[in-house]
Amino acid sequence: MFLIATIISCKTNNDRSDKLTYIFNSYKTTGNKEYLDVKVFGDRVQRDLLVLVEDWGKLEGIRRTKGVGYRGSELRGLEIKVVSDPIAKYSYKDLKSIID
Repeated sequence: MFLIATIISCKTNNDRSDKLTYIFNSYKTTGNKEYLDVKVFGDRVQRDLLVLVEDWGKLEGIRRTKGVGYRGSELRGLEIKVVSDPIAKYSYKDLKSIID
């Protein structure tokens, strides 16, 4: 539970903010759902996340190219929320920018 709380709120036990970096790995589809495979780096965490995306507004370039040309890009200010999807534990909420 601590890991999920760290990823979602970016806080540690000491109530100190940790900077998390989200790096785009790939675009994936399963059935009629679309996902981002994202690597998360921080002081206390390093793992891959599969993120369900339903609103592609700020991510339209990734969707249009199916991720080609975006691998390794930073998803700066990525906001996610916990969901009950059979494949992904997280869903896209918002994004500040994509940095190549």
